[in-house]
Amino acid sequence: MSSRVIDFDGDFSPTVAMLQLFAENRQVVRMHFFTPSKKKLLLSYKKEKHTTLVYFDGVYVGRLSSSGTMKLSGFGESWPGWDEAKDVLNQLLLDPLQAAKTSAAISGICCFCGIELTDERSKSVGYGPRCAENGNLPWGEFKPINLEDLF
Repeated sequence: MSSRVIDFDGDFSPTVAMLQLFAENRQVVRMHFFTPSKKKLLLSYKKEKHTTLVYFDGVYVGRLSSSGTMKLSGFGESWPGWDEAKDVLNQLLLDPLQAAKTSAAISGICCFCGIELTDERSKSVGYGPRCAENGNLPWGEFKPINLEDLF
C-alpha cells in the first residue's frame, strides 16, 4: 500500500513536543484519546526513532511528523472510521490539553497512562497528578465539564 501526505490545517508539533517531554525517561510513550462513540485514537511515540505512530480503533492509520503533516497508510481516508479519527486529530491540532479533557469526559481514562481517573480534578483536566508531574502540566483545580459544550 502506498502512503500519501495529508496536510491538516495546523501543526502537530505541540502534541509531538508533549510526547517527547514524557519520553525523557521512557523509550515509548502513548497517548489515549476517545471519540464520543468511545473508539480510541492512540498516539505511540518511539524515542529512538523520533516517530509518532497513529492507531484508531486498533488499526494503524499513519504517522505524525512534528512539522504538521500526517502520512496516512494506504487506505487512510477510505476506511469507515476515518471521519471520527480526523475529528480527534483536529482537536489535537487546536489544543492537545483540551483534547485530553474531552477524552477524559468521555472515557474517564488518563490520556497519558491509560489508567482510570477516579478524582474529579483529574477528570477535569484529562490526566492524573502523577502524569501532571511527569509532564510539568497544570493539575488540581476542579472545573466541571459538560459534554454538550464540547461537541
